Order: sequence, then C-alpha cells, then structure tokens
Amino acid sequence: MKTTTPGTIFVLAHAHWHFSWQNLHEISVKLAERGYNVIFVEPLPLRWWPGWSRIFAFIKARLAHKPELIGGHEQKLHPGIENVWLTGVPDQFAVGRYLNRNLFMPRMATQLRIRKLPRPLIVINFLPVSYSCALQNELQPDVCIYACTDSFQDMPGFRHVKLFENELVSNSDLVFTTSQSLYARFSERHSRLMLLLPGVDYPLFENARVERERKEPPLCAYFGTLRKEDNDVDLLRKISHQYRLKIIGLVKDPLEGFSNTTKIVSPVPINQLGDQIAEVDVLLLPYVKAEQTRFITPAKTFQCLATGKPVVSIGLPGLAWLSKVIYLCETHEEFLDAIESAGIEPRGKRKARLALAEANSWDSRVADLENQITEILESKRPGG
Repeated sequence: MKTTTPGTIFVLAHAHWHFSWQNLHEISVKLAERGYNVIFVEPLPLRWWPGWSRIFAFIKARLAHKPELIGGHEQKLHPGIENVWLTGVPDQFAVGRYLNRNLFMPRMATQLRIRKLPRPLIVINFLPVSYSCALQNELQPDVCIYACTDSFQDMPGFRHVKLFENELVSNSDLVFTTSQSLYARFSERHSRLMLLLPGVDYPLFENARVERERKEPPLCAYFGTLRKEDNDVDLLRKISHQYRLKIIGLVKDPLEGFSNTTKIVSPVPINQLGDQIAEVDVLLLPYVKAEQTRFITPAKTFQCLATGKPVVSIGLPGLAWLSKVIYLCETHEEFLDAIESAGIEPRGKRKARLALAEANSWDSRVADLENQITEILESKRPGG
C-alpha cells in the first residue's frame, strides 16, 4: 500500500455497501488498497419507489446509523473506505429533483468539501439519475468517471425513474462499461471509453478449487441476489427436483414448489463464499433472457471460473466469448443436460477456466483504471 494518499475517490453507488457483493464493492476495495481515500456514498431509495415498506426501512436504517438494515446483512467496511449517507428525497418527481439539486446536494457537497479532503478529487458515478449528477457537479472534482454497469433504461426497477445519462456522459472525463454490449452502445458517444469487465480476487476461492469426487446426483449452486426479474426461477425449480440444489444469497421472491431438499443459505461475506461452494459440483447462472440482461456480464462470472468447477449458464450475449469454458444453453432441457454432461468433461476445461480467471484479477482491472485516471490528470495540467 502506498505511504502517501494519491487522492480522494467518491463512489456514488447504485447499490448499498451492505448488499450482495458487486463490481463497485471490489473497485472500492482495490482503490483503497492502492492508497486512495475512498468515500462510498450510499444511494437514495430510487428503484424501490413506490414501495413504502422499503422507504421506511431506509429511514429506519438512516436514523439508527445501521445501513445493514437495508441490505439485510452486514459486510465488512475495509480500511481506507468511509461509508457516507446522503440527506435528500426520492427524486422520481420534479419537486424531488428540484429540492435535491438546489438544496440537499449543494449542502452535502459543502459538508464534504470543508473537510479538506486530499486532492485530486475523483468521482466514480454508478448512477445516472438527477441527484447523483447534481452531487457530482457540486463536488467540483478533478476527474469525473461514469461507471456504466447496466442498461438502466431496461431495468424493471428503473423504468419509472427519469434518467440523466446524457448529462452524465457529457460531463465525464471517462466512461467505462462492464460488458461488450454496453461498450458498443457508448462507442460513438464518448472519446475516452474503457471496457472494465468484472474480475475476481483469485486467492479468495482457493478452498473451492480443491478437487473432490463428484457425487450423484450432483450438487448445484447459485450464489448472489435471486429475483424473478433477472433469474429464471422456474428453471431453478426444475433443477431442484432433478439434482441437489443450494442457493446462497438474498432471495427477493418466495420460492414456491422447490424440492424440500433445496438448501437456502443467507448472504455470506465475500471471503466466506469459497468455503460455501467448496462442496458444490456445478455452478449455475440461470438468468432470464430479457432486455435488462442483454447488456450484462454477470459480476460473478470470473468468481465462478476461479473455482475450476463446471459453470452452466443461459446464453447471455455478454458471455458468448466464454463459450469454451462455460456451458451456454438456450432452453431448460439443454441446461439440465449440461449439468449432467459436465460430470464427464475433458480435464483441460478445468485448467482453461482457472487460467482465464487468474488472468482476470481485480488488481489488474483497477490498475488499468488508475492508469486512465493518471492520464486524465496529466492531460489537464498546464501544457498537458
């Protein structure tokens, strides 16, 4: 870790710190490890509206200073990262956007600026909405980055939210995307564009890489947030009746009709995930094929590959280039057959998965991002 602080990075988050482990958590941790002062700004409740129960949960967590009450579990806040709550209102409607832009966000930025944070100030904005754009502008950063991880306009929870993506792109020094599809979307909209695919903290999955004899029926596992908008729950239900099934993470919808042998495990810290999937024979990526998944490369992709275990997935466009190491399927029948055939795959496939995972570490991803930041700062210096 560096002995001097290279600057302050504001992560304007689209998911809470105490939620399932996402790209923005990894990026925040790796930047903190590289010596940056990282301020993780919790999002205002947007995609939950008009779910009043979630609004009340947010208020309760805010008043109690317990953000884990929102995500449902607690994740370690790493050294060098500070968790900051915003004071503001949901800005789906014009009055909310007006109050946030003209009252709450200027006040929040003033409170942050008077702390004399180490410069340069860098904003990584994961959320193309009114209040995050306003806060970014008010902070007057030296570098602005738009981190596009999803096609927000196609996500069911965001379709009622007014997006400000054009404003965010025009005000950003760098745009990075986490899938080739999103990269193609921005290829003619910004001059400095970067593909930052999900990575993996390879050593965390060492226990999961220990080879074990496959048992019959094989034990299959899905880990992460499970919700019907993104995941094929019907497919998982079929799997539970044909094979053994383990689900690890947040379950957003009731699981009805599943085999009574299905094992549900609450969310675990990222450093315990390898232990939870060590006994598993096959890992699953059972996504639905829809507009909101057409542009994603799942954040867990290289985590799955880092276990060496067979990975069976619905054929998302963002995974097509991984067809030699992941079983990509179009139908439920193909998916079930792939689980079976994964038990007799060539040994070279395991080696290929491990090699690919090791070559796609978060350390290398964030090193590339830091190089971009350095180039931007140098270009802004007099004579740069």
